[in-house]
Amino acid sequence: VHEVDQSDGENSSAPPLHICHMTALWRYSTTALNPYTGVLEPKNLGPGFYGDSIALLLAIHHFNNGIGSVVKEVEGINERCNVRLSLDINDSMSSMSHSVKTV
Repeated sequence: VHEVDQSDGENSSAPPLHICHMTALWRYSTTALNPYTGVLEPKNLGPGFYGDSIALLLAIHHFNNGIGSVVKEVEGINERCNVRLSLDINDSMSSMSHSVKTV
């Protein structure tokens, strides 16, 4: 969690903003043997594997901006809560060792 000072010099009573950063590892590709080079290369698994990422990004956007169109309890939360979320999404390539190196 990172803390950001929101005061502008005149309004020193503004509470600090807390940025909570998350890292997600999702399987967007796998490795496949290239028959011409004999090297393992990434192989895209297709658009069906991106839906979870899009849903998570939308949920974070709604939370950070207090948009309650999907979850009514989130409406105005940006005014009541001084936490904001950020996200880093990485391709695990279906490999534990690649995932560890990525993070």
